[in-house]
Amino acid sequence: MKQTSLFLFSILFAILSSSSAIAQYNNDWISENGFDKSYYRLSVSESALHRIYFEAIEDADLDLQNPANLKLYSRGQQVPIWISDEQDFGPGDYIEFVAEANDGELDQQLLPISSWQLNPAFSLFSDAIGYYLLSHAEGPHLRFQESQNDLSSATQPYPYFMQEVWINHTDVFTPGTPTRLAGVNWNFHSFEACEGWRSTMISNQGISSLGVIVPTPNPYLGPDAPLCNLSSKIIGLS
Repeated sequence: MKQTSLFLFSILFAILSSSSAIAQYNNDWISENGFDKSYYRLSVSESALHRIYFEAIEDADLDLQNPANLKLYSRGQQVPIWISDEQDFGPGDYIEFVAEANDGELDQQLLPISSWQLNPAFSLFSDAIGYYLLSHAEGPHLRFQESQNDLSSATQPYPYFMQEVWINHTDVFTPGTPTRLAGVNWNFHSFEACEGWRSTMISNQGISSLGVIVPTPNPYLGPDAPLCNLSSKIIGLS
């Protein structure tokens, strides 16, 4: 019995060791040899162009004397930035970057099957996500490039553009698809299919319809106007 236990433990240890050797994590940017890189964390909850002034980070543990070494990371990937003065970064200068609020992308890793996710545009935990500013000499250092706005040979403007609009219903939290045992619905600790936030329930015993207003300001109504695409997800219990 002891020999069998030792053998199984050896196999398990070998599998875990080999998996650790080939695993790639999205926090590799923190350091190659331990967590020895200092960074400044920004919590972002709005998808927009953001600006960080020098005065906001001058007391952070960052090498602001060499702004060319600054990098920004989020979701394990480097994010391009614009520095107002990359040669002499000081009072009044700033860093700009385009940020995206948190969505359900990271939540998918908690689901056994990604298609079980109720709403990929909405996180079950927070609408905020971290952006990490650090100074590291090793490249690359992603930057927005300045270009001349030369309109002398520009083409005719398009009469319309396509826009995507999301309506996220957060009225009621549903625990997911239950498991029926002994005539009772049970939900387990793990994440289940269609777990998340939804609208109010539509039934023949309560609300029989649900109206949703999709904002479409200044729609293009020309003869070549394309058709809109509408998609939704409906869940139910019987």
